[in-house]
Amino acid sequence: MKTFTSKTQKIGEIGEKLACMFLMKHGFKVLDRNYRKKWGEIDIIAQKDDILRFIEVKTVSRETFNNNDNFFGFFRRN
Repeated sequence: MKTFTSKTQKIGEIGEKLACMFLMKHGFKVLDRNYRKKWGEIDIIAQKDDILRFIEVKTVSRETFNNNDNFFGFFRRN
């Protein structure tokens, strides 16, 4: 696992950890994180019911997103 040094990288790492916890809670098996190739990076590779999912995680902090109710409203509805 790589070391994150900037504030933005640390916030992103927290978001990825939360996303992994969410996925595992919902029956996904996390196969890999931060998978890198010359063309880019995949944040999370997960599997459920023999289907692979490639997941990009976007994390915002309270400082950058002032209206958290709208942001998290989607998850409350579903």
